[in-house]
Amino acid sequence: MAFKNLWARCRTLGALAFSLSVAQAGAAVQYRVTDEHHLSVTLNGRPVVTVDFQKGTPAALFRAAPGETFPRLNVGDSVMLEAVADLDRNGTPDALIATVDPTANGGLPMYTVVTYAGGRVQVAAGVPGWETAVLETLAGRPVIRIRHEAEGAQVLYAYQGGKLSVAAKQTIPELFAQPSVRGADFRQDDRDRVFRVNLGGSSAAETMTCAYWSRWAMVRCGVQDAQGRTLLPDDVGCSRFGVLSTRTHGYLDLVCDADKVVRWNGARYVLPDR
Repeated sequence: MAFKNLWARCRTLGALAFSLSVAQAGAAVQYRVTDEHHLSVTLNGRPVVTVDFQKGTPAALFRAAPGETFPRLNVGDSVMLEAVADLDRNGTPDALIATVDPTANGGLPMYTVVTYAGGRVQVAAGVPGWETAVLETLAGRPVIRIRHEAEGAQVLYAYQGGKLSVAAKQTIPELFAQPSVRGADFRQDDRDRVFRVNLGGSSAAETMTCAYWSRWAMVRCGVQDAQGRTLLPDDVGCSRFGVLSTRTHGYLDLVCDADKVVRWNGARYVLPDR
């Protein structure tokens, strides 16, 4: 769940998105991340506005819209430019951005769309998501795919009329696991769950201890062998954690969430890149 290498991704994706906006035929509006806290918008090569996440300017973008409890942008957040495309097909490019509070432990990224239209910058209400949003097409229209582990689904969002709305949901097939534990299992009883499982096929079983991460309603599981050595630290949250029937290097594979396989590398269990 960690949002790693934020500024490194920001620089890389910012440069990519800038080149994409220039490449669009007749595109006059361009977006660029200039550093960790600044997003610039230009029109025909001339500066229109720079959104400053350190100072919270322009202030109107950092206030809650009428009828909303929370602002659409937060002062202090870091910003990444994920993609630039004409998301609402009105002939003007829009910017898909991700923002996150770099000071928060496990801060949840928020994805939203920034656009310049009608002589002003507009920001859509955001959608949270741990994993990187992906731009693709659905029935010929651009959509943003975000994976939501708690729902066990990948949700496709369309941008129209200045808003993000759900265009479709795709269920994520679960890998069968036994034993298996979910964050939801702790709602009535938040005590740790302890499983004795023979993962390596030796005479001594390993111990898998799962604790509830109440902040995110997820489960954190760690594995130790009979000698007390840590084979998997309990520092990553999953909506579900379990033991698969497949093996890697002689050890049973584990699963995080619906389908992320955690494999033995000969010395320890390694989680897939999240």
